[in-house]
Amino acid sequence: MMRIMALLFFAAHSALGAAIPASEYQARRARLAKEIGSNAMLIMFSAKPKARDLDIISPASISPTPRW
Repeated sequence: MMRIMALLFFAAHSALGAAIPASEYQARRARLAKEIGSNAMLIMFSAKPKARDLDIISPASISPTPRW
């Protein structure tokens, strides 16, 4: 059982390790900065935060982590 778990762990780790390299992100940021120009500002929004276990979704709720 431990061998199977170790194999699954290493398979998942190698699959996640094949992510986009940091140099690709740097190139994308440089290209975007060039396209918008030097006197511009870009504001991007992310997806809405997902509810986690034991979260209470209400206007008065206080979360231990910021929800930007």
